[in-house]
Amino acid sequence: MASRWAVGESGLKTLAGIGLFGAALVGLAPAAAQVVPLPPVIPGQVASTTAPTGVTSDPYRVFGDDAPVFAGLGVLGGLGFRISGSLITEYSDNIARVSGDDDVGGRYTSKDDWIFRPTVAVNMSRDLGRQTVFLSGSIGRQYFARNTMLNSNNLNVGGGASLSLGNRCGGNLKAGYSNRGTQLGTFEEVIPSEQERVSLGASATCRTPGGLSGSLSYGYSNATNHTHDPLNEVDRSFANVNSNHFGANIGYAVGARGQVGLQGSWSKNRYPNQLLPTGGSNRNEIVSGSVFAAYRVGSSLSASGSVGKSEVRTNVPGSSAFSGTTWNVSMNYSGPRIGAGISTGRSVSGGAGGSANYSIGTFFNTSVNYRLNDRMSVAGGIATSNSDYRGLEQLPETEAVRSSKSRRYFVGADYSMSKIFSFSLDLNHQKRSSDPSGYSYDENSILLGIRARF
Repeated sequence: MASRWAVGESGLKTLAGIGLFGAALVGLAPAAAQVVPLPPVIPGQVASTTAPTGVTSDPYRVFGDDAPVFAGLGVLGGLGFRISGSLITEYSDNIARVSGDDDVGGRYTSKDDWIFRPTVAVNMSRDLGRQTVFLSGSIGRQYFARNTMLNSNNLNVGGGASLSLGNRCGGNLKAGYSNRGTQLGTFEEVIPSEQERVSLGASATCRTPGGLSGSLSYGYSNATNHTHDPLNEVDRSFANVNSNHFGANIGYAVGARGQVGLQGSWSKNRYPNQLLPTGGSNRNEIVSGSVFAAYRVGSSLSASGSVGKSEVRTNVPGSSAFSGTTWNVSMNYSGPRIGAGISTGRSVSGGAGGSANYSIGTFFNTSVNYRLNDRMSVAGGIATSNSDYRGLEQLPETEAVRSSKSRRYFVGADYSMSKIFSFSLDLNHQKRSSDPSGYSYDENSILLGIRARF
């Protein structure tokens, strides 16, 4: 279950907390391939703070290893001190992500492989008066039984503080560091490689007695790619990127359960190793603005949505810029035995440190979790995306793939043997169609997870 082994970065795509990174992966999740866009979360927080009390679906389980690295550390509040360990065993029938019956090439020993992922994690938090400080860290390794050149370490640490500023204001300070393998997702080619990422952020939110609220946020991240290609054919340092992001929103409470408002953001991405013939390095800016609304029905059902416009500006004359509508709609249900979530939208993503400078994607994601009894539950989900990738003609390595369609399906089950030990089983199928077709593939995997939590 990806939310148990890899915590997502839902805060990254909210304008109230974009760029605020923190908690490291609690472990490692099922392997997958090209990243499927996660739905951006609406920044407006419903006036009612009632949390779901029933079963919740896991929107990250379907993303596996492609789930984002960091999450807002506020989720650790109240945990105190906790140690956990996990071992994920996976069989994949297409570890190299090659198309059809294509030969895997000289890098690989075998097209299929067994992967073992042991991980140990520690989470800590402590209240200091009205403030809370927290820290999270995990260390693990991926072992490939046949393609041993893909073995890699995974290190994630993060920390921060939740601040109470008077009776109506609050804030967050967060920082995180990760170093993990990127052979699955992020890039089209599967080679021995890691991505190192450093993230810093801060945000502040205030509310008035009349229901008006506003927030500001700032985030910085730096992604560095390290390649260990045995054939010396690939160097991914061209995709190194540092990013700055500013976000703001203003909302108004509608009764005790809803909120409407406006939001805006500006981000700048600089690629220091993408030097231009005219001098200087490649840069782009992404500017977005939209209206949003959110509403909660009791503690079981919530819905949110936004619609607006995003624009990408570059410093390269004649390059492929973008200006168009972006939107997001999501609904979540948490019942006594069933949890379900559904989301769809269109978004612009940049600064991820992948092959393309930015991408425009439409997505549809849904997941369901059904609790059979106190010990066992089953789950299923679908994630689809259609993405256009944008680079520069002057820099061919940024245009390796022009577009792709990705479909991923999974079914899974979880069993809690005790308060300490739990097990999970997942079956996954991924199909990707790309332009050019050389990056299209089908992949099936089976995963067994064992977890201990103290």
